[in-house]
Amino acid sequence: MKSVGDLIEGREVYTIGTDISVREAARFMTEKGIGLVPVMDGERVIGVFGERDILKRVVAEGLDPETIKVGDVMTKTMICSPPDETYQQAGVKMIEKGIRHLVVADGDRLIGVISLRDLRTIELDEKSQEIEYLNDYLYFVPPGM
Repeated sequence: MKSVGDLIEGREVYTIGTDISVREAARFMTEKGIGLVPVMDGERVIGVFGERDILKRVVAEGLDPETIKVGDVMTKTMICSPPDETYQQAGVKMIEKGIRHLVVADGDRLIGVISLRDLRTIELDEKSQEIEYLNDYLYFVPPGM
């Protein structure tokens, strides 16, 4: 069974600082094709900034994304998973907490971020493989029959 660490192995980890504007962060996220990015203070993760932060804390409040800083509107309470947690455990955690992204960290060391899409993709891959094995079993014809 795959762990969340297995899912993000080899991926580049994108981060931002607290002092960039929301507009810069949104451009960065769009360029990288990501919906959430960890916010760093040096080597430490101090929050996350995502699409929901932009909508709820900037657009809905009528703030100027050019002048407001990420540090002022980021989510400071993070839900994290250790890299050895299974993808099923991570999925349950995400559903229970109502989140679409999960920070993967080993203590204070950021490893990456996974999304519900990542979990669905691995689950579909595993289910397809199971179906293939079952079909092979059901339709196996022993030699000489």
